[in-house]
Amino acid sequence: MFFPAIPVSATSNAEQQTGSKPLGGTETILLVEDDLAVRLVTRRALEPYGYKVCEANSGEQALEVWGRQPGEIALLLTDIVMPGGLNGRELAEQLRSRKTDLPVVFMSGYSADVIGHDNEFLVRTRSYLINKPCTTTVLLQTVRKCLDRKH
Repeated sequence: MFFPAIPVSATSNAEQQTGSKPLGGTETILLVEDDLAVRLVTRRALEPYGYKVCEANSGEQALEVWGRQPGEIALLLTDIVMPGGLNGRELAEQLRSRKTDLPVVFMSGYSADVIGHDNEFLVRTRSYLINKPCTTTVLLQTVRKCLDRKH
């Protein structure tokens, strides 16, 4: 998967409307992404803003990471579509059965008709969805908004 470079002058509508700067934090984020390059870019976008990032390349590996530090993880940031085993939604459901108020941000590079955006599911679970590629600002703002929207 290749992400196009985004010129510095290009900003999303949300960034233009709010004019706010991305907010960081000190929380631990479980990042689940099967593509190494995307995982690396995402981690490098989060860590300079104070977040601690634990990585997993699959749903199964994410469950292992969770098992080693369940109380430490404050947010799940996961790709929706992953090869084999658990997809992002199934992973979120399993982790939420262990920690019901776990904030979740889903990521997807697929269009809505391919992944079947279930807006009712997102609203019911108080989850967020960001489309890949996105700017660092959109990623940081979505993560912060999800963390701050605790039940």
